[in-house]
Formats: sequence, structure tokens, C-alpha cells
Amino acid sequence: MRVYKKILVCFLVFSLLLVGVFIGTTGALAQERVILKEMDRAAAEPWKSAMDAVIKAFEAKYPYIKVERTILPPSPSEAELLMKTALASSEPPDVMDCMGRAYVQSMEKAGLLKDLSLAVKDWGEDRFAPGTLTQAILNGKIWAVPITTQDKYLGYNKTIFDKYGLTFSDDWTWQDFLSICEKLKAQGIIPIAEGAMGSDRWASLNWINLLNQQLVGLEQLNSDENVTTGTWTDPGYMEAAEIMKSLIDKDFFGGNPIAINHPIAQARFYTGKAAMMYLGAWDIAGMFAEVGGIAPPGFVNDVEIFEDFPYDPSWKGERRAHQNYAILHGIPEKARHPDEALLFLEFWSDPGDGGGAQMWTRMTQDMAGAKIPPDCLKIPQMKRFAELNAKSSGTFLFLDQGCVAEVWENYSRNLESFLGGEISASEMMKRVQEIATKMRQEFAE
Repeated sequence: MRVYKKILVCFLVFSLLLVGVFIGTTGALAQERVILKEMDRAAAEPWKSAMDAVIKAFEAKYPYIKVERTILPPSPSEAELLMKTALASSEPPDVMDCMGRAYVQSMEKAGLLKDLSLAVKDWGEDRFAPGTLTQAILNGKIWAVPITTQDKYLGYNKTIFDKYGLTFSDDWTWQDFLSICEKLKAQGIIPIAEGAMGSDRWASLNWINLLNQQLVGLEQLNSDENVTTGTWTDPGYMEAAEIMKSLIDKDFFGGNPIAINHPIAQARFYTGKAAMMYLGAWDIAGMFAEVGGIAPPGFVNDVEIFEDFPYDPSWKGERRAHQNYAILHGIPEKARHPDEALLFLEFWSDPGDGGGAQMWTRMTQDMAGAKIPPDCLKIPQMKRFAELNAKSSGTFLFLDQGCVAEVWENYSRNLESFLGGEISASEMMKRVQEIATKMRQEFAE
């Protein structure tokens, strides 16, 4: 009997141990399940589908991690407000879109980002496109990683140009450009499609900055866009503003861009009412009805991209420099799951087979997975962008990505006032210089 009691006691003890192991294992599994909060601005196709695919592949590789995605609005000011709100909450995101260099500067100054220098060194800096990582380096440390870039080039409707016998060379001048605009206008065609009303004001900033680089030079513009060195005192900025206003006065935009929204400008170009447009990849994606575009079927085949922006020999800028920005993602200092966030950024930026970077590039450049018909999977304009990027003599950032919000918003407001005839170019730049001085001093403290 005594033996049976011992056996029974041993059985009970063993059973309790098993229960404890089971409970402990279940608890451990429950703890290992991670909800990774991610915020990005990839709302439009094909970027939305590409982001979904990257997340799906990441979750397949790391099944204990579930990515909870929040899509931010495309407007930089609206996105920035939501990000600031999220960062101040009790549950900040683990991975977030840092927009451009300027926002990284502001976040780093406020101590809101984790230093990624050691991780990037471990991954290898050569996985990132040349020049993109520098946009996230401050005080010798890396605060975000570039996933891809957004580039813009001047495009034109080849059918319209052929119809009216409009020709140009790769080294065309500003006067050649103005002559073409006059001929188009005489035929009842809007020379340039552009819309920058309200929340689309970034479009006018893109145009003025394109001229800024030509008039003040690449080195000076890059210095002025940086909040720690910007002065904006070069007289070329006023000349650039006057040139843009002269295009409006000649009615080459079909009205004042500040009274036209971007979708209307796109519609003008897509339907052949306008002959040229300063195109981003999002404008090319918008040509496809399959992703909500309004262009007629096959219109994309009429669109060509100029080799260079028209240039005047007296200008200081780099003829083949182009405007872009790196889409940067970082990890907030108060992220709840920083280790898993690093895994996500490592996977997303991996250009190797099965890596997120390769998948992202394929889907955004070839439009694969974005409900585009098979015969449109290879988009020539995207290939052309890549070719021109390789030939580029340098890059400069979009104003709303390179400058801190206080500077670019001031620049935007005063540019609108100038283009509307309310203030002079000198007064416009005086106001920009004042806010640039104020922000430079604040960042130096």
C-alpha cells in the first residue's frame, strides 16, 4: 500500500510538472506573439500593393510577428500631424515613415528616433542606393534607412509634339523651351500641366525648386535646404521666382497653378489638353484605369521623358541634376518592439532574392501585382527614370522633404503670395531668410 501511495504521489507531482510546463510554454508562446505597429504613406497603387506584399512575405518568414499597418495621408503636413500624435501616445508605432531628411532632423533633435548605425553597419551600407543613406545621417549617426526614392522628370506627349512638328535636341535651351510653349499655345494646347492649389501646393514647390537648382547651383541649394546651414540669400532664388511667374503671365500653365488642383492638371495631361508635365512615378501610375487612373487606354505609350530639363548657359546649376527624395523609415525611441522593428527594416531593405527591396522594386517599377494587365507590366517611363537616375550629375531634395516644416511652409505661403501678385520676389525671399535664420539658430542650441 505504501508503494502505491508513493507511486500516486510521484504521478501527481509529475502531472503538476507537466501542467506547469504546458502553462509556461503557452505563456511563453503568448508572449512571443508580437504585434508590430507600422506607419507609412504608401496609399496609392502600385505602392500599396507592394507594401502589402512585403508585409505578407515578412510575416511568412517570421510567423510570430503580425504587422499592424496604418496608412498615412499623402499630404506631408497632414501626415506629420498624425505622426506627431502617434509618437506622443502611450502606444507609439514600432516602424514609421520619416518622410524626408528634414523630418528626420526634427525628430532626432527631439530625441524621438533610435540610432540605427550599428544595425546598418551589420547589414552593409552597399544595400542602399548611392546617396540615399546620407539623407538620414546626422551628427555622424544613422537615424533612418532609405527604402526607395521618389524622382521627377519632365515628360511630354509625343503624339502632340509629332502632330505640330515640335522638335528639340538633348541639349535644348531655355529659349527652345519657351519657343515650343509659344507654338503649343498658338495651337490651343496648354503647354504645361501643373496644379498646386491647397493641399497640392507641393507641386509649385517642385517647380520652383527645379528652377532654384538651375539658378543658384546644386551645392548652394543643398546647403540652403539643410536647416543647420540654410541662409537662402543667393539672388538666384528671386530670379527663379520671376521666371516661374513669367511662365504664368504667358499663360503657359493654362492659368495660375495655385488656382488648379493636381488631379485637374493630371486630367489635362492624360486627355491631351496639355502637352508637358513634370512627372513623378505617381503620375505615371495614375495613367492606368486599373488602379483608378483616368487616362484613355494606351495613353501611357504616348508619354516620353526628356533627357534633360531645358537649360541656359548663364545658369549656375547642374544640367543633369534631378529632384528626388529618399523614402526613409525609422524606429521611434519609445517603440515597444525595437528588435522586431529592426528585423522588419532589415528584411524590407534586403535587395537579395526573396528580400523586401527586390520585391518592392519589381512591383513599383514594373507595376506587377497592382492589377495592371500583363501587357503593361513593363512600364517604359519607369525604366527611363532608372536610366536618367544613373546619368544624373547629382540630386537635390523636394522642398517639402529637404527643409524643415517651418521653412518649406513659409516658402510655400509666400510663393503663393508672390505668384498671386501680392508681394515682390525680394519680399518673398526676405521672409524665407528670416524663418531660415530662426530655425538655424534653434537647431544650433
